[in-house]
Amino acid sequence: MGAVAVVECPEPLRQALLELLRWTLVSIRNKPADANLCHAYADHMHNVPDLLARFRPNLLAYYWEVERPSFVRNLETTGQKPPGAFEEFWEVVEREYHRLCKPAAP
Repeated sequence: MGAVAVVECPEPLRQALLELLRWTLVSIRNKPADANLCHAYADHMHNVPDLLARFRPNLLAYYWEVERPSFVRNLETTGQKPPGAFEEFWEVVEREYHRLCKPAAP
């Protein structure tokens, strides 16, 4: 079994993920009585600390391909949309995802 190459989390991605964490916590704080909404936000970001601490492109791919779309769907069930502030940071995440994960063309 070969060693896994260590790749540092690129700074723009790190900053974007930290901002997403910050906005997630603010969103949870603003609606503490809405358990479904708080769960959607918490579920969306619960793996991000590991992604930041032990960055690997496959973890980024999982966030972008699975966790983010699931979050959007979960919010829709509560009648909500992601905060507008998320868009700017998701653009950075998407750019880094395409650069680092090289997803197959549809």
